[in-house]
Amino acid sequence: MDDSWIWSALALGKLDLIKDADIGQFDWNAQDAHYGTPLIAIVMGKSLPVASGGSSTETSMRVSDFISSTAREKESRLELMKIALASGGNPNVRAPPDCPVARRWWKLQEVEKTKTCVVDVKNSSVLSVVMKIIEALQVAEGDWKEDLAYLASAMRLLSARASAPPLQQKIAISEAVVDTWEAVLNDVESADVTIACAEGGEVRAHAVVLRSASKVLRAMFSSSFREGTTKRIEVTADVHSVRLLLELVYTGTSGPLSDEGGSRAESTEVGAEDCGPDGQGLQSTRLMISTLDLAHQFQIDHVVQMLTKELANQLTEHSFGPACELGLRLQLPMLLRACRDLANSSPAIRKGFDAGAWPEPVQIMLRESFGLAPPQKRRRQGL
Repeated sequence: MDDSWIWSALALGKLDLIKDADIGQFDWNAQDAHYGTPLIAIVMGKSLPVASGGSSTETSMRVSDFISSTAREKESRLELMKIALASGGNPNVRAPPDCPVARRWWKLQEVEKTKTCVVDVKNSSVLSVVMKIIEALQVAEGDWKEDLAYLASAMRLLSARASAPPLQQKIAISEAVVDTWEAVLNDVESADVTIACAEGGEVRAHAVVLRSASKVLRAMFSSSFREGTTKRIEVTADVHSVRLLLELVYTGTSGPLSDEGGSRAESTEVGAEDCGPDGQGLQSTRLMISTLDLAHQFQIDHVVQMLTKELANQLTEHSFGPACELGLRLQLPMLLRACRDLANSSPAIRKGFDAGAWPEPVQIMLRESFGLAPPQKRRRQGL
């Protein structure tokens, strides 16, 4: 796993990159020769080369770190710290003894007068580093009140985690566990729920699993609802969407999506000539959209997150229309961000916008993404 970009994103305070990324395998307690530890990287940041003077060959270094950040950027770094701690980051882990990271700060108005002492991270934990910075700012001249307040917030987060019981280490799930739950899914003899799908299809499932996955379904299976008595749920989605939903609920995974819309089969895509601004997307995209819609309806949050991420990762010009429309309707930030990024780099999507070929909500979003003013309304003229 190439995790160099994760270290860089942490050091630069890139909250959006970390929140949207699949970083389950990242070691939050690693000791790095250049950054120290992940938590220290969030605090101490990194140095960036910038052009200086009139020559393009002359460069100087600009530091992006906790103290040099704006108030909004400091908030992002605090959120990154929360993510790191929630993921198992230990604030007691020390940086390597030879880690070269060292910083000093000053106020631009009075550089020489307000310079702090140098703070290094050698063989130090993030707790020690933050305390060193607090001490350096407290004895330095200048107004450091805002920075000290944010450092105090960081210290509260870190010290609370440092004194808490150690988090249980996450381990990879054995394939046998997935196979066991797949066998439960396919055990129709023990199933006690019928899901009636569109076009007359039916799928069998287990009430205990559905109740555990969804508060909505748990309420529906209570005695006061019809479904609690009949153990039958009617949905507007087709059989393929329901089967994919159940696979993700039971096993957390699914095989490749087939061209018929099923799963655990060889994947075949619709040709590009069948896709475009008319809202037609790839068959697998339509299946994921239908399944995500159903998962959102039943408030099965982990399935919504899985499918949203998959749609964003697989987004193409051909699947843009239906995916964007779904993202707007369900307000899915990750998917909408992917749609905006693709739209800003795609001549085909811009051409569809100029022709007014996208659905109205998508047209409105694209107008904002392209930085265009809304169309002028025609004024009525009196006779």
